[in-house]
Amino acid sequence: HMAVISGIGGGVQFVAGSGYASEVRNWSISVTAESIDTTNMAPTSNFKTRIPGLKSGSGSFSCYVDDTAFDTIFGGLGDTAASLKLKILSDLGTKTDYITCPCVITDVSVTASTENAVEIECSFESNGAITVTEAA
Repeated sequence: HMAVISGIGGGVQFVAGSGYASEVRNWSISVTAESIDTTNMAPTSNFKTRIPGLKSGSGSFSCYVDDTAFDTIFGGLGDTAASLKLKILSDLGTKTDYITCPCVITDVSVTASTENAVEIECSFESNGAITVTEAA
Protein backbone atom coordinates (compact mmCIF):
# COMPACT_ATOMS: atom_id res chain seq x y z
CA HIS A 1 0.00 0.00 0.00
CA MET A 2 1.51 3.29 -1.14
CA ALA A 3 1.05 6.53 0.76
CA VAL A 4 -0.61 9.46 -0.97
CA ILE A 5 1.63 12.53 -1.15
CA SER A 6 0.50 16.00 -0.08
CA GLY A 7 1.70 19.25 -1.61
CA ILE A 8 2.46 20.63 1.85
CA GLY A 9 6.16 21.41 2.21
CA GLY A 10 6.81 21.59 -1.55
CA GLY A 11 8.72 24.39 -3.21
CA VAL A 12 10.49 25.80 -6.23
CA GLN A 13 14.23 26.44 -6.19
CA PHE A 14 16.29 28.32 -8.75
CA VAL A 15 19.31 26.00 -8.84
CA ALA A 16 21.71 28.79 -9.76
CA GLY A 17 20.06 31.13 -7.26
CA SER A 18 19.98 31.20 -3.52
CA GLY A 19 17.34 29.03 -1.88
CA TYR A 20 13.71 28.51 -2.65
CA ALA A 21 11.25 31.04 -4.01
CA SER A 22 9.42 32.14 -0.90
CA GLU A 23 5.69 31.73 -0.42
CA VAL A 24 5.15 29.29 -3.31
CA ARG A 25 1.44 28.66 -3.78
CA ASN A 26 1.58 25.91 -6.40
CA TRP A 27 3.63 24.43 -9.22
CA SER A 28 3.03 22.05 -12.11
CA ILE A 29 5.11 20.33 -14.76
CA SER A 30 4.09 18.30 -17.79
CA VAL A 31 6.52 16.08 -19.71
CA THR A 32 5.61 14.87 -23.19
CA ALA A 33 7.18 12.62 -25.83
CA GLU A 34 6.75 12.99 -29.57
CA SER A 35 5.32 10.11 -31.53
CA ILE A 36 6.78 9.82 -35.05
CA ASP A 37 4.58 8.21 -37.68
CA THR A 38 6.43 5.49 -39.65
CA THR A 39 3.44 4.06 -41.49
CA ASN A 40 4.17 3.03 -45.08
CA MET A 41 1.72 2.76 -47.98
CA ALA A 42 0.99 -0.92 -47.25
CA PRO A 43 0.43 -0.99 -43.47
CA THR A 44 0.07 -4.31 -41.68
CA SER A 45 -3.53 -4.75 -40.49
CA ASN A 46 -4.31 -1.19 -41.64
CA PHE A 47 -2.85 0.30 -38.43
CA LYS A 48 -0.32 3.09 -38.18
CA THR A 49 3.15 2.36 -36.83
CA ARG A 50 5.15 4.75 -34.69
CA ILE A 51 8.54 5.24 -33.06
CA PRO A 52 9.33 7.44 -30.07
CA GLY A 53 10.68 10.94 -30.69
CA LEU A 54 12.01 13.76 -28.57
CA LYS A 55 10.80 14.56 -25.06
CA SER A 56 10.08 18.02 -23.71
CA GLY A 57 8.53 19.61 -20.70
CA SER A 58 6.74 22.74 -19.65
CA GLY A 59 5.22 24.03 -16.49
CA SER A 60 4.35 26.91 -14.25
CA PHE A 61 4.39 28.07 -10.68
CA SER A 62 2.99 30.93 -8.67
CA CYS A 63 4.28 32.55 -5.51
CA TYR A 64 3.74 35.60 -3.38
CA VAL A 65 6.29 38.32 -3.99
CA ASP A 66 9.23 39.27 -1.82
CA ASP A 67 12.29 41.24 -2.97
CA THR A 68 14.40 38.11 -3.55
CA ALA A 69 11.80 36.19 -5.58
CA PHE A 70 10.95 39.25 -7.67
CA ASP A 71 14.57 39.99 -8.67
CA THR A 72 15.47 36.32 -9.26
CA ILE A 73 12.41 35.50 -11.38
CA PHE A 74 12.57 38.62 -13.55
CA GLY A 75 16.34 38.18 -13.90
CA GLY A 76 15.77 34.65 -15.26
CA LEU A 77 13.21 35.65 -17.92
CA GLY A 78 14.53 34.39 -21.28
CA ASP A 79 17.76 33.08 -19.73
CA THR A 80 18.71 29.70 -21.23
CA ALA A 81 20.89 28.90 -18.21
CA ALA A 82 17.96 28.87 -15.78
CA SER A 83 17.19 25.68 -13.89
CA LEU A 84 14.35 24.92 -11.53
CA LYS A 85 14.27 22.28 -8.82
CA LEU A 86 10.69 21.35 -7.90
CA LYS A 87 10.46 19.95 -4.38
CA ILE A 88 8.05 17.26 -3.22
CA LEU A 89 7.97 16.42 0.48
CA SER A 90 6.71 12.88 1.07
CA ASP A 91 6.11 10.46 3.95
CA LEU A 92 4.90 13.21 6.29
CA GLY A 93 8.04 15.27 5.79
CA THR A 94 10.58 12.48 6.34
CA LYS A 95 11.69 12.23 2.67
CA THR A 96 12.18 14.82 -0.04
CA ASP A 97 11.96 14.08 -3.78
CA TYR A 98 12.97 16.54 -6.52
CA ILE A 99 12.23 17.12 -10.19
CA THR A 100 15.07 19.14 -11.75
CA CYS A 101 14.35 20.92 -15.02
CA PRO A 102 16.91 23.00 -16.94
CA CYS A 103 14.61 25.56 -18.50
CA VAL A 104 13.90 28.85 -20.17
CA ILE A 105 11.49 31.07 -18.25
CA THR A 106 9.07 32.14 -20.97
CA ASP A 107 6.48 34.24 -19.18
CA VAL A 108 6.24 36.21 -15.95
CA SER A 109 3.14 38.07 -14.85
CA VAL A 110 2.57 40.04 -11.66
CA THR A 111 -0.83 40.61 -10.09
CA ALA A 112 -1.35 43.28 -7.45
CA SER A 113 -4.51 44.45 -5.73
CA THR A 114 -5.45 46.11 -2.47
CA GLU A 115 -7.27 42.97 -1.28
CA ASN A 116 -4.49 40.41 -1.82
CA ALA A 117 -0.74 39.93 -1.56
CA VAL A 118 1.23 40.60 -4.76
CA GLU A 119 1.62 37.36 -6.72
CA ILE A 120 3.93 36.24 -9.54
CA GLU A 121 2.88 33.63 -12.09
CA CYS A 122 5.78 32.11 -14.03
CA SER A 123 5.83 29.74 -17.03
CA PHE A 124 8.81 27.73 -18.26
CA GLU A 125 9.86 25.28 -21.00
CA SER A 126 12.51 22.60 -20.64
CA ASN A 127 15.99 23.12 -22.07
CA GLY A 128 17.56 19.68 -21.69
CA ALA A 129 16.92 16.50 -19.72
CA ILE A 130 14.41 16.57 -16.85
CA THR A 131 15.53 14.37 -13.96
CA VAL A 132 13.82 12.94 -10.89
CA THR A 133 15.72 12.39 -7.66
CA GLU A 134 13.91 10.13 -5.22
CA ALA A 135 14.72 10.11 -1.53
CA ALA A 136 16.03 6.81 -0.19
